[in-house]
Amino acid sequence: MMAKHWLGAAASLALLFPVTARAAPDLNAANAQLTALLDKNYPALDALYRDLHQNPELGLQEVRTAGILAQHLRKAGFTVTEKVGGTGVVGVLKNGEGPTILIRADMDALPMEEKTGLAWSSKARSTYEGKDVPVMHACGHDTHVAYLVGVAQALAAMRDSWSGTVVLIGQPAEEILKGAKAMLDDGLLTRFPKPDYGFAAHVLNGPTGTVAIKA
Repeated sequence: MMAKHWLGAAASLALLFPVTARAAPDLNAANAQLTALLDKNYPALDALYRDLHQNPELGLQEVRTAGILAQHLRKAGFTVTEKVGGTGVVGVLKNGEGPTILIRADMDALPMEEKTGLAWSSKARSTYEGKDVPVMHACGHDTHVAYLVGVAQALAAMRDSWSGTVVLIGQPAEEILKGAKAMLDDGLLTRFPKPDYGFAAHVLNGPTGTVAIKA
């Protein structure tokens, strides 16, 4: 299952940067609203995570994953551009004056066979370096895409608590070290609002409810 604290931590990022033109939000009230939203949306987000886990795609092959992410971002009110750097997705939500915050999630899986025995385990196969291989989300990118959807939903619903611009990115091909460059080469920092701050979270093995930060 996907941990709620990842959603809360990621969605809280943009709330930390209110602008002077708008009164600073009551963070306690905003946190309570965020918690309520995550409690409401969590079952659907967990179902999304399981679907993504069952249907992993290798780097630069993330057509289905990118389409699902784009659909959810549009539904939340973001202006969405697909096929950035191949299969990359960029969603932009403008909400008045203020800083531009970028939050990135990678989307690709690994050429590995899943042996977890989970009900939602992957049976997918694909072509990698000319060979037919099993495919698995062994590095948590399914969780990353699901929490990015949760972040989009929360920030769209809480526009009164923040001001500025949010850019959400679904990055392809992180595992093969090609996706970031492909998106940059396709104008990520020129076609879309250039971020003042950027965040890229990653799941890790650790106690539930804790967040590690490396700046």
